Amino acid sequence: MRWNKNQKSILGVVTTTSFLGTFLVSSINIALPAIGSDFNMGAISLSWIITALLLASAMFLLPFGRLADIKGIKKVYKSGIVIFSLTTLLCGLSPSGDFLIVIRFIQGIGAAMTASTGTAILVSTFSPNQRGRVLGISVAAVYLGLAMGPFFGGFLTQHIGWRSIFFFASIFGFIATFISFSVLGKDVCTENQKRSSHPIIDVKLFTQNRLFAFSNIAALINYTATFAIVFLLSLYLQKVKSLSPQEAGSILLIQPLVMTIFSPLTGRLSDKVEPRFLASGGMALCAVGLAFFAFLDENTPISLIFSILIVVGLGFSLFSSPNMNTIMSSVEKNQYGTASGIASTMRVLGQMISMAIVTLFFALFFGNSQVSEIPNQVFLKTASIIFAVFSGICAVGIRFSFKRGNIYNE
Repeated sequence: MRWNKNQKSILGVVTTTSFLGTFLVSSINIALPAIGSDFNMGAISLSWIITALLLASAMFLLPFGRLADIKGIKKVYKSGIVIFSLTTLLCGLSPSGDFLIVIRFIQGIGAAMTASTGTAILVSTFSPNQRGRVLGISVAAVYLGLAMGPFFGGFLTQHIGWRSIFFFASIFGFIATFISFSVLGKDVCTENQKRSSHPIIDVKLFTQNRLFAFSNIAALINYTATFAIVFLLSLYLQKVKSLSPQEAGSILLIQPLVMTIFSPLTGRLSDKVEPRFLASGGMALCAVGLAFFAFLDENTPISLIFSILIVVGLGFSLFSSPNMNTIMSSVEKNQYGTASGIASTMRVLGQMISMAIVTLFFALFFGNSQVSEIPNQVFLKTASIIFAVFSGICAVGIRFSFKRGNIYNE
C-alpha cells in the first residue's frame, strides 16, 4: 500500500523533530569539556547539563501522554516543539552554568511533550501492517541525530564554540515548528477525549498485559545500560586519547550511524518475525559490547573502539524498533498516547538512571574536581567499573525481552 501525501508529510514532521532532539543531546556530549572550561564546572556539575533535561522529561512524559489522549495528541505535540525551540535558543545565550542547567530542565518539558505524542501520531496515521516500517524510519531519524551530533557538535565546538550548537539547533527547531503547524492540522475528537476523569496510568497495562509490561521493562534496562556510552567515551577520547572535539565526534558517530542504517530494516522485519527474538538478540549484543568497553586503557587502538561501537550499534538497532513495535501493537487505539508516553518515560528514565550511575561513581572517585585534573588511571578505573555494571544490567534485560511473549499467533 502506498502512502498518501498527508501520511508522508506527518512522517516527515515527526522524524524531523525526532532527529532534532537527539542531535542536540549527542552534540552537547562532545561539547561538555569546553562548557566546563568556560563556566569552571566540575565533573558532577557537567553531568547535570545532561541529567536536567532527562529529569524533566521523566517527570512530565506520563502526564503529557495522558493529557494528549484527552485533549489531543497534535495539540500537545505542537506546543512542545514551540517550547523546545525557544529554550534551545536560550541555552545558547546562557550566561552561567547554573542558568544553562535550569533552561535545560525547561527544555526537557518541551521534549516530553513531543516525545510522548510523536509515536502516537504515527501509529494513528498508518495501518497496523505498516507500523514496524514507519516506526523503524522514525527510530532511524533518532539515530541519524545521534550520528550527526558528535561529528557536527565537535566541528562547531572546535571552530566556532559550543554555543553555536544551540543556535544551529534552534534554527531547525523553528523550521520544524512552522512545518508542524502547517501539516498536522487539528485533532479529531474521539469518545475517549469526551470523558472527564482519567488516571495518568492505567495499571492494567502492566498487571494484565505481559507484552506491554515486559517490553517497557526491557526498554528501561536497555537505555539504562547504553545511554552513558557516548558521555563516557567523549571524555575518554578527549582526555585519555588527547583527541580534539572534532576527532572524537568523528569516532562516536559510528554507533548511531549503524543504528540509522539498520533500524528501518529491523523495524520492517518485526512486521514479519516475532519482535522478541530480534530484540533479545540485540540486547545480548549490547551486553557483549559493554563488556569489551570495560577493558579500555590508554593503549586501546581506535580501530578496536570502532569495532565495539559497531557491535553496540547493531545490537541497539535490533532491539529498539522491534521493541517499540511490540509496545504500540499491544494496546488499543484510545491508549496510544498513554502507551507512547509510558514508552518514552521508560526511555528517559533509563537514560536518567544511566547518568545517575555515572554521577555516583564520579562522586565516589573524582569528588567535584574538573575532568582535566583527574589522573588518567583514576578515570580509566572508574570508567571500567561503570561499563562492567552496565554490561551486567544489560544481561539481566535479556530475560525480560525474551520472556515477554509473542505478538503474532503461532
